[in-house]
Amino acid sequence: MKPMNCKTKLGLILLVLGLAAAPQAPASVTLQVGMANIYEADGLTLANGIATYIVDRDGDGIGDLTMATTFLPDPDDLIIGKELIIDGEVGTTLAPFELTGTLNAGDKIWMVWYPGLTLAATAPGENQPYGVFRTDDTPMYSDIPFVVPLDGTWNLFAYTINALGELNENTFVANLMTVPEPSSAMLVVLGLLGFRGIARRRRVA
Repeated sequence: MKPMNCKTKLGLILLVLGLAAAPQAPASVTLQVGMANIYEADGLTLANGIATYIVDRDGDGIGDLTMATTFLPDPDDLIIGKELIIDGEVGTTLAPFELTGTLNAGDKIWMVWYPGLTLAATAPGENQPYGVFRTDDTPMYSDIPFVVPLDGTWNLFAYTINALGELNENTFVANLMTVPEPSSAMLVVLGLLGFRGIARRRRVA
């Protein structure tokens, strides 16, 4: 076997160094999500609506969900999915996302659902029922708890007892509600005060 000459050795060394120095593509994550049974506020009616999946990127929670004007109260967080709920169930694959310096494995994932809304909705709106769920445990049938995993494709599942899972049947009840924005509430108060003032003047007259 003919020995390599110096030029060949140098070429191989440069090739190895080049490969080592080449930028690595960010890790990519795909989540296959499944949740059921999801209920409306009465805890009896299977919901039709939407579910959002929010990543808490800075570890300080996902903000004030009673806000009626946005699905993302904390702008530091990230919505990684917004999916339909049909007959009390979500079953879909979220769009892949990359792990970057601001989105990392171990970040907490929250599911927030809104009965009655459609994918066209840009905000929850006032007096909208909603519910919130996450867990550090790994639910039955799921590959992971509700945290961002390492790269790859993962099942993120959570099912109640009546959906052949182990979670309490009241887990996915939309028992919370958004509230009017302060400006809207103030307009209502001012309107009531104005009405009372008119009524009082009429009684005096």
